[in-house]
Amino acid sequence: MTKQLLEKIFQSKPEFANVPIIANLNFGHTTPIVTLPIGGIIKMEAINNNTKIQIIDH
Repeated sequence: MTKQLLEKIFQSKPEFANVPIIANLNFGHTTPIVTLPIGGIIKMEAINNNTKIQIIDH
């Protein structure tokens, strides 16, 4: 997956027009393993290359 292909996929779907998307994070099935709960509430901040995700409630 390249950045260009990912951008093309999201740009082709109008339902993603106002949805914040953060990509290329090192978590999930790698070390460190981080789990984001489905249906949980998060606070997400992305300014330039500085990204923060905080789990509020799960």
